[in-house]
Amino acid sequence: MKAVRSSLSFGPPDRWKIFKITVLSPQNNRREKRRAVAEADERANSSALARLYSAMDSRHASLGRRTLEDIRQKRAAEKLSKTSSGPDLSKASIPIVHHVGMRKSESASRLSESDVGDLVAQIKDLERKNAELEEQNKNLASMLETKEAGGDVLQKRLNDLEKNTVPSLRKALKDVAMEKDAAVVGREDLSAQLRTLKKRLKDAEEEQYRAEEDAASLRAELNMIQQQAMSGTLSAVTAIANSPDQIQTLEKELASLKFELQRESQLRQQERQQLAEEQARASTLTSEKQELEEKLEAISRKASEVSEKVAGKEFSLEDKEKLEKQLHDMAVVIEKLESSRQKLLIEIDSQSSEIERLFEENSNLSSSYQESMSISVHWENQVKDCLKQNEELRGTLDKLRTDQAKGMPESHEGRDNETGSAAYTTEVLSIKVSLINLPRRQSRAEALSAEVLQLSARLQQSTQAYNGLAHLYKPVLRNIESSLIKLKQDGPVTGVAIVTLHDVKAFHIAEGIGQIRFRYTCDEAIEFLDKRRELITNGASHARQVLLEVNTELDPLGHRSKTVLFDGCRLANQFQALEAEEDGPMKINGK
Repeated sequence: MKAVRSSLSFGPPDRWKIFKITVLSPQNNRREKRRAVAEADERANSSALARLYSAMDSRHASLGRRTLEDIRQKRAAEKLSKTSSGPDLSKASIPIVHHVGMRKSESASRLSESDVGDLVAQIKDLERKNAELEEQNKNLASMLETKEAGGDVLQKRLNDLEKNTVPSLRKALKDVAMEKDAAVVGREDLSAQLRTLKKRLKDAEEEQYRAEEDAASLRAELNMIQQQAMSGTLSAVTAIANSPDQIQTLEKELASLKFELQRESQLRQQERQQLAEEQARASTLTSEKQELEEKLEAISRKASEVSEKVAGKEFSLEDKEKLEKQLHDMAVVIEKLESSRQKLLIEIDSQSSEIERLFEENSNLSSSYQESMSISVHWENQVKDCLKQNEELRGTLDKLRTDQAKGMPESHEGRDNETGSAAYTTEVLSIKVSLINLPRRQSRAEALSAEVLQLSARLQQSTQAYNGLAHLYKPVLRNIESSLIKLKQDGPVTGVAIVTLHDVKAFHIAEGIGQIRFRYTCDEAIEFLDKRRELITNGASHARQVLLEVNTELDPLGHRSKTVLFDGCRLANQFQALEAEEDGPMKINGK
C-alpha cells in the first residue's frame, strides 16, 4: 500500500502556495534522495530570491538582475534534466497552483497524456509567474532608479548646504560671539561709568555737607557780630552807621546761599533718582544680556547638533528657514541692544555734563561763601579797630582835660606871685588856642573818620560788585571771544551776534539785563566796563584827597593822625589793586 503525504511550504515574499506530493516507496532510496535534493534546491532558490530582494533594496539592481538570470537559467537546466530523465519526473517536487496533486499512471515507467498535460499547464503557469516576476523586477528597478536619482539630488543638496549654508552659519556664530564680547566690554564700561558717577555724587554730597556746615558757622559768627554790635557803645554805633546795612546785605546773601543750598539738595535728590533709574536700566540690560547669552548658547548647541546631523541626514528647507529666522531674530535683538547701549551712553554723557555743571555751581557757591566770610571778618576787624580808636580818643581827651585842669591853677598862682617868662606865656596861649580849637578838630576828625569808613564801605561794595560782575561777565566774555574767533575763522561776516545775560545781581542791575549787541570789538560791553573803571578811579582820587586833608588837619592829634593815615593808605592801595584788576580784563576784552 502506498502512503501519500502532502506538505504545505511557504516560499518567497509573495507567499506562493506550493503543494508537494511525494510518492514514498520503501523500495527506492534514490527517489528519496532526489526529493531531498529538490527540496534543498527550492530552499536555495528561495534564499537566493530573498537575498535578491535585499540586494535590490540596497541599490544593487544590476547585480540582482544578474542573479535572477542565473536562477532562471538554473531552473531551466533543472527542468530540462528532469524532462530528459523520463520516469524521474514523478519524483521531483513540482509547484502547482490550485492543484492538489498529480495523478500517476499505473505503469511506473511511462507518463500518461494527462500527466503531460498537467506538466504543460504547470510550465505555462511558471512562465506566467516568471513574466509577473519580471514585471515586478522592472518596477523595482524603476523604483530603485528613482530612489538613486532622489539620493543623488539629496547628496547634491547636502553638498550645497555644506558649501553655502554651513559657512554662513559659522560666520553668523562668530559674529554673535563678537557681539557678545562687545556687549561684555560695554557692560564693563557702563559699570565703570556708574562707579565714577557714584564717586562724583558722593563728593558732591560731601561738598554740600561742608557748605551747610560753613553756612551754619557763618550764621553763628554773624549772630556774634550782631550781639557785639548791639552791646557796643553809642560812639561805636555812630562810627559804623553803615554796618546794619551791611549786616542786612550779609543776611540777604546768607538767605540766597541757603536758597542755593536747598536748590543744590533738590538737584542732588534728582541726581540720586536718575542714578537709581540708570542702575535699574543697567540691571535690565544685564538681564537682557544674560538672556541673549543663553540664547547664544542654545543657538550654538543647535548649530553643533545641526552640523552633526548634516553629515548623515538631509538638511530640510524648514530647518534652514527656521535657522534663518532665528538668526534674523538674533540680529534684531542685537540691534536693539546696541541702540539701548547707545542711548545709555548718551544719557550717561548728559548726566556727567550735568554733574560737572553742578560741581562748577558748588565751586561758585563755595567761592561766594568764602567772600562773604572774608567780608564778615573784615567788618568785624573794622568794628574792633573803631572801638579801639574810640577808646584811644577818649584817653587822649581825658588826658588833655586833666592837663588843662592842672595848668590853669598853676598859671593863676604864677601870675599873682611873679611875672612869668615870655616862653611860658606863649605856651599857655598856644594851649588855650588848642583847647578852644579842640572840639572843632575833634568833630572834624570824627567826620573824617566817618567819611573814611563810608569810603571803605563803598570800596567793599565796589569790590563785591566787581567780583559779581566779573563772575557774571567772564563766561559771557569767553563766549564772545570764542564767537569772535569763530567769526574771524569763517571770514568777513556782516551779521550781528546777540548774547543774553541772565541773573546779574551786582549794582542792583535788573535780572535779565537784556541783549548786548556787539560786533568784532564788543564796543558797548567795553564802554560799560570803562564806566565802572572811571567810577573806581574817581573813588581812589577822592580817597587820596581825603587822606591829604586828614594829614594836614589832624597833625596836633599825633597818634590819631597816623592811624587815619594808615587806614587811608590801605584804602588807596585797595583802590589801586582794584583798578589794576580792572585793567587786566579790559585789556583782554579790548582786543
